[in-house]
Amino acid sequence: NLVISRLEDIISGMQKTDSSWTVSNIRLADLLAERARLRFMNEVEASCKGCKGSTADRAKALQIYGMVLNDTKASQKGVILFQMAHLHEIGGDTAKAMTIYKNILKDKSGIFTTDMITRSRVSLADFYFQSSKYKDAKALYQAALKKAGVVQKGIILYRLAWCDYNLGNFKTAISALENLAA
Repeated sequence: NLVISRLEDIISGMQKTDSSWTVSNIRLADLLAERARLRFMNEVEASCKGCKGSTADRAKALQIYGMVLNDTKASQKGVILFQMAHLHEIGGDTAKAMTIYKNILKDKSGIFTTDMITRSRVSLADFYFQSSKYKDAKALYQAALKKAGVVQKGIILYRLAWCDYNLGNFKTAISALENLAA
């Protein structure tokens, strides 16, 4: 809280043309996003339905990220967009999160790393899975698994098996689940 407060004070005295203005705002948004995550965990633990601390921090982080996005280096834009999608997702705005993930997958500029593209595929597949759009989810999970070093391969294979099951491919699903259990 103290670091966020001091950084806000410092930024308020800066000009937008200052060389450290953009990076300072990105750092502030990162800190707000982390504080939102911590507050959200506490709100869930306390079953606090009226708590808004995490929501306010998340909204402020999204506003700052949006404000500096066009001024950031290409190598950082992908990270910021992915963080924005995640914040929208956590905040329950799945439509905005899905739009960002889809835009990451459509982008041809090369600013997104292979890992970020794979993680976007998995995140989008998870949305489809949760919405019972198993055919769409399956295609994205399969595409993600083609990349070397995919993170959380076990959960992807598990969900892929359940996609098969829900699509009526029972033998394939059972075989995949048995392989995972082995």
